[in-house]
Amino acid sequence: MKRLLLFLLILPFIPLHAAPVRDRYVEAELIAQNTSIQPGEPFWVGVKLTMDDRWHTYWQNPGDSGLGTTINWTLPAGFSAGPIVWPYPHRIPIPPLVNYGYEDEVVLLTQITPPAHLTEENVSLGARVDWLMCEEQCIPGKATITLSLPINQSTPELNPDNKIAFKSAFEMLPAASDGWSASAQLAGNQIELEVTLPEDWATGQTDVYFFASNSGVTEPSATQSVTWKGRTLHLTVARAEIASEPINSVSGILYSESGWQKDGKIPAVEIDARPAGGTAASSTPTGAPGIRMTVPVALVFAFLGGLILNLMPCVFPVLSLKVVHLVEQSRETETSAIKHALVFSSGVLLSMWALAIILLVLRSSGSLLGWAFQLSNPAFVLALTFLFLLIALNMFGVFEVGIGLARAGGNAQDQKGLAGSFFSGLLTTIAGAPCAGPLLGPVIGYALAQPANLALLAFTAMGIGTAAPYAILSTNPRLLKALPKSGKWMETMKQFMAFPMLATAGWFASIYAKLHGGNDAVFRIMIAFVLIAAAAWVFGKWTALNRTNGVRWIARIAAIALFTLAMQFALNKSSLVVEKWSEAKVATLRAAGKPVLVDFTAEWCAICQVNKRVTLQNPEVAARLKEKGVTVLVADWTDQNDEVSKGLAEFGRAAVPFYVFYGRGQNAEAQILPELLTPGIIFEKLDALP
Repeated sequence: MKRLLLFLLILPFIPLHAAPVRDRYVEAELIAQNTSIQPGEPFWVGVKLTMDDRWHTYWQNPGDSGLGTTINWTLPAGFSAGPIVWPYPHRIPIPPLVNYGYEDEVVLLTQITPPAHLTEENVSLGARVDWLMCEEQCIPGKATITLSLPINQSTPELNPDNKIAFKSAFEMLPAASDGWSASAQLAGNQIELEVTLPEDWATGQTDVYFFASNSGVTEPSATQSVTWKGRTLHLTVARAEIASEPINSVSGILYSESGWQKDGKIPAVEIDARPAGGTAASSTPTGAPGIRMTVPVALVFAFLGGLILNLMPCVFPVLSLKVVHLVEQSRETETSAIKHALVFSSGVLLSMWALAIILLVLRSSGSLLGWAFQLSNPAFVLALTFLFLLIALNMFGVFEVGIGLARAGGNAQDQKGLAGSFFSGLLTTIAGAPCAGPLLGPVIGYALAQPANLALLAFTAMGIGTAAPYAILSTNPRLLKALPKSGKWMETMKQFMAFPMLATAGWFASIYAKLHGGNDAVFRIMIAFVLIAAAAWVFGKWTALNRTNGVRWIARIAAIALFTLAMQFALNKSSLVVEKWSEAKVATLRAAGKPVLVDFTAEWCAICQVNKRVTLQNPEVAARLKEKGVTVLVADWTDQNDEVSKGLAEFGRAAVPFYVFYGRGQNAEAQILPELLTPGIIFEKLDALP
């Protein structure tokens, strides 16, 4: 009897543990750091997820695919729960994708705040936890977990049973970046991060990786470039293909397995990088190690940076071609060369000012934009790609522009030449955007942090530096006389410089592929190149003056048609035609004798995305499916809707990816395809169709 009374007296002070809840391959448990709750004092609890071997769950940003864990709390009146405090994740590669998540075990921490006055002897905390567990398949999981804790007016003691779990959980939290300075800017489809570390932190790590806190900011599967200059880390990260909105800041975790302290500890640090000159940027911008950036220094660097820009691979082909033209112009009159130099310089300066004004307007809206921001627009990049291809074909002599004007008279030809010089100036700035080169990076960041008049002044200095070599050659009689005489070598030089133009077109094509569809875009843009080359050939061969008017008009129409077809082919992401799945749709199609391929998929399913990119969106696969009259139905389980869940359950499945193929005829058996699809598997099924 005494033992029973003693047990009843101490019962309110004993934490009551609910048993862990298992859903297939993951076990969930709610644990507390303390043995009791003190009124008004916040305390830590954790959702502990234990994964079976080879299975994983996801971080708040799941990476290329996946779904982060969510916790919905059921708490007593007056209690409040903070957000999930996420441990730093690990990269989980599923080629060609990379996901962010956890394997083996993870504790997701949350701080609970009780009210200041509590009359109960103990309270019960509840949570509904939803997660996505993946191996080769992905399965949604869920659990409702509870925990009872006693109320105690004295300071709570740590729960010895959970001591190791919480110690590990707190060690997995990213450290604060106190004393660090971080800035970021866009450069085309890249995000340039610059982070300066204080003296008491380790530097020089080469195994640095940046985990963006939010999805749709960076491209997880892309390589990240790491360089160090003293205590400043420069990290180049690919911007996400799906990114469309301006980025006001880039927050996330800098991870290094080597550690950020000199003893190798602290592998993860949380940073918030804002536009250069913003609240998170260094208060002492520098142009080069040991040089403080001021207005005069910035103007000198801008001029030198513009000068060096001429040697960059994006600009050199354009400028080299202009030098060849300069040889021709110098044989006319000196004043003609000077006019071309002034017009060329005007084109450079006007385009520089236009870019500066656009950047300043966008800066006023708080957008994180930088030099070459226009290269994040797929249509703009595609236009540049085709433009450089056409320039290369023109230099090879595949077609000529303005033959009629050339024969119409000197005045008309002179106006055309000046227009060409102005266009070359515009093109120099546009092409030079992705090749900022030495000195320009910090100058542009500094300029965009200054008042508008100083920013425009810096861009003007940059434009003068870019136009200077051509202007000096054009306006110096001695240098003009030193230029070689015109002759056959100029045609050879012109054709030789077409190759760098082709290389530039290919480089822009790679940017476009990254922005607009990934691997399948490479195939589409190569076909578009062939179509444009055909359009140029038709135009060059069949619009010559020795052809009849009828032939010339037919050739022009054919060239326009081929060019239009090339644009359409490049802009179309995939030729695969899909329809929404439903059981009724399947029944209707089978009753009509049509073959059907059902794709049970989800946006968070990594293997699903791999199969889609590698197999289902493969142009040859899409063409064969269309040829055989196969209807592709997509059963999207992203929101785990009941209809798709029921469709999976009919086949005894509860995970995606899952593929079902029905042959012709209402009585054709359902054929289950492997989770990992290849084009060969699809072709085998299509070849077997009657």
